[in-house]
Amino acid sequence: RVKARPSPAGPGAPADVTGARRPWFNSDGRMTTSHHIPALVTDLWAGGLAAARTLGRRGIPVIGLSNGAPAPGVRSRHVWRIWNYRGDSDALVDVLLRRRGELNDSPVVFATNDLVASALSRRRDELLKGFRLPLPAPGVIEEGIGKQGFARLADRLGLPIPRTFQANDLGQMECVARQTSYPCILKPDYRSVQYFLAARAKAFIAENAAGLLASYRKFCHVEPRVVV
Repeated sequence: RVKARPSPAGPGAPADVTGARRPWFNSDGRMTTSHHIPALVTDLWAGGLAAARTLGRRGIPVIGLSNGAPAPGVRSRHVWRIWNYRGDSDALVDVLLRRRGELNDSPVVFATNDLVASALSRRRDELLKGFRLPLPAPGVIEEGIGKQGFARLADRLGLPIPRTFQANDLGQMECVARQTSYPCILKPDYRSVQYFLAARAKAFIAENAAGLLASYRKFCHVEPRVVV
């Protein structure tokens, strides 16, 4: 259960459960000296909320990133500041770089979804100048979390995986629908929030070509890259 509290965008630091104010932020929003290194949580849905709770219960100041979506972590008492951004994951990185000066110490950035982890990894050289970033190099991330990248990695290393097709648009998907065997499983390359809002499923089972294409059309406008 998430306990509601006043909007974190208001002036001053929000009160904790005892009514006291955390000594982490001045009235102008800049961070004060603290014996804890701050944590930046980049996604306040289920994974980000779990991270914020774990960190906040240990007295670590948590700053959450929000793109305006109604994520439950935005209202969590364990999140003491919200940094808003508009746009994709690269816009999130831009906000991190722009607002780094508000913090006295280099914060640890927790990437709690695949798209953010990919964007952070691509721009890790910029971010490492002012942030602690527990992520490997971009190529490792792309092969590890993207379905298409992992399929290519498995093929290169000779790993035993099911026969896999890749598609990046409807035309390629129609070709795959004619080549694959049935039943088959359709998965997006990345499962973003936008994908879940459109598809409402982690994956789709298709019994025939018509079903495969119908499932793809449910979400291809937000995530056209898939594996079958």
